[in-house]
Amino acid sequence: SSWHMGVSGYNQTNTGLGLRLTSNSWMYSAGYYENSLAAQTIYAGIGRTLYKAKAFSLNLQGGLASGYGAPVIPFVLPELVYRTPDYNVVIVYFPKVKMNDFQTHQGLGFSVAVPF
Repeated sequence: SSWHMGVSGYNQTNTGLGLRLTSNSWMYSAGYYENSLAAQTIYAGIGRTLYKAKAFSLNLQGGLASGYGAPVIPFVLPELVYRTPDYNVVIVYFPKVKMNDFQTHQGLGFSVAVPF
């Protein structure tokens, strides 16, 4: 799900499925979801853990995503992860971005991941 700061009218239930592979402090991810514009997004990215302490980690991810008014747009997103043995809670910050005639609003994304 997502929360857009100071604006309304967005789809804030962003159902989807993704896969993340981790090797040392690197992450590789791909998946799809229904985005905040109610369009289907397919994404792929790579990321790195910047800081890790007990059950928390701070990561930075970058990649490409579809479904946002252009065939493909780049993204760079920080995320905070809280890990338990059974699931991970992921909070992503997405900034306000303007590209040509397209603009996004800043907000937070929330997801639950199941490690396997």
